[in-house]
Amino acid sequence: MAAPMTVMTYAAGADWFMVRRTRWGRTAHRWVDLYELTRIDARFLGGGFHLDLTDKDGGVSVTFPEVQADRRIWDLIYNGIVHSVANGATIDNMSIGVLNIQHTAALDIRNANNPDPTEPDGS
Repeated sequence: MAAPMTVMTYAAGADWFMVRRTRWGRTAHRWVDLYELTRIDARFLGGGFHLDLTDKDGGVSVTFPEVQADRRIWDLIYNGIVHSVANGATIDNMSIGVLNIQHTAALDIRNANNPDPTEPDGS
């Protein structure tokens, strides 16, 4: 929840997501490249689920109701998350469950492309 006199605006394109915060006439923008995320965290905090998306240049933090209010924005974010996981983005087991990506091919693709060096390869 934003403080009084604060306006939060969300926008998304084919491969980016932006959060704009305006408070007392001052505006700040943050955005991430959805298809090049390096870390994805979904956690329960303060009575609701929060989503932290980080790319090589920084990150954004939002609550699920904020981004799921517009299905088009949520679809773009979710597609970027799945793509980034397949490309090796860091994500923990709780976030996998919260985002319900355990039944997608993203984890299999990530594990095939980035095998754990501590596991024997069967040879």
